[in-house]
Amino acid sequence: VKKLRDAGIVEGGALQSLTGLGTIFHGIGTIRNSSGTAHGKIGGYSPPGVDIAQFINHLAGCASAFVLKQTAKILERKE
Repeated sequence: VKKLRDAGIVEGGALQSLTGLGTIFHGIGTIRNSSGTAHGKIGGYSPPGVDIAQFINHLAGCASAFVLKQTAKILERKE
């Protein structure tokens, strides 16, 4: 996100949104680590609800698509 900001590829409201992406990605990672089952859970574990899972899925997909597209634009400029 910092590299995209530094490249000046986005401005205005999109720049504000880009700044928020770092927080979004951190939140997604935190939820994944605290609520995921990849490493097993002890008794009493309750997985996140469908609404939270869907929310995280949409956030991750949308944010990732934006970052990938902007990164491709930067790489095209370098060529």
